[in-house]
Order: sequence, then C-alpha cells, then structure tokens
Amino acid sequence: MYRGVGMNFIVRHLNFLRPALLQAVGTLGIAAFLSIIGHANASARDNEIVPDEFRLAYAVQKFDSTWAGVLAYDLPPIRFLGSKRSELAVGTIYANGDWAALISGGPIWGFDDIGGSRIFVEFSINPTLLSRTHFDGEDMGSHFQFTSALVLGRRFDHWRVALRIQHTSNAGLSDANPGMDMVAVAISRR
Repeated sequence: MYRGVGMNFIVRHLNFLRPALLQAVGTLGIAAFLSIIGHANASARDNEIVPDEFRLAYAVQKFDSTWAGVLAYDLPPIRFLGSKRSELAVGTIYANGDWAALISGGPIWGFDDIGGSRIFVEFSINPTLLSRTHFDGEDMGSHFQFTSALVLGRRFDHWRVALRIQHTSNAGLSDANPGMDMVAVAISRR
C-alpha cells in the first residue's frame, strides 16, 4: 500500500516538474548547438566547411520501412567535454512516403588505430531536433531527442568506412518514447 502512495507522490511531482525539466534540457540542447555553431564559424574563417561524411541508415524493430540519409560536418573538439572531435549532422528521415528533416550535433569521443591497426571506435550522445514526431505510425513524443551512437570502422588512407549503431529517443521527457534504433553505413573522407 505504501509503495503505491509513494509512487503516486513521485509521479505527481515529476509531472509538476516536467515543464521545468523540458525547458532545462531544451536550453542545454540550444547551448550545445550554439557551441557547435561557434566552433563551425571559427573553422569557417580558416577553411571552407563542407560535409565530409555520408550515412545511410535503416531502422530496425518498431519502425519498419524507415530510412535516413545524413551529411555530417567534422568540427573541432569541444575541449571542456574532452571530445576528440565534434560534428554537425543534417539529413532526412523517410518513412512510408513521409519525409522529415533532422539536425544533430555534439561531441564525439573515441579511439583511433586500436592495437596498431587502422581500426577506430567512436561513441556519442548528441541532442537531435526532428521536424516531425510521427514515423511509420509511431509517435516519437517530441521534436527534441537525443541520439546515442556506437561506431566501429576502419581507415583507408584518406577514407573511412564504418558501421554505426544508434538509438534516438527523448530520454523519457515525453509520455511517448518508443525510441528509434538504426543501423547505418558511414563513409567519410578525412
């Protein structure tokens, strides 16, 4: 009996705090994007910014027939977060005749030339904005999401080829939070 009463108390107070939490997370996401854009502007003064990676992804499990195509821009590391580099990714998601735009960005951590080979591993958790919230009959809950990714790849002189496994969800900030899992092939020139 006490467990139910305590849980109701917690849920009621979390629902009361939800707008403040959403505002705080939204502000954090905006701050991260502004930081990335600031890095991009600093780099743009030295060099022209052009996309250097293309990703083609396919959703698995709940989101049948959902594809994504993304262009990613390699940016300098975000030093205070200890990242090896950062990125800004823009693209589209296609599901059963419906299109949506996406933008994502943030720090990327990882290891290069593992064991003296040309193998690399990267991981990231980045804020993501979607222009739509419904894909293939599923409600993502909100336009603001987080995309976490694990990347395993190999370098070939000036090219990199990688397999990317990613999960996009709103981290429970909305009642609907099915999460979209995707597997992608990424090709980049660095």
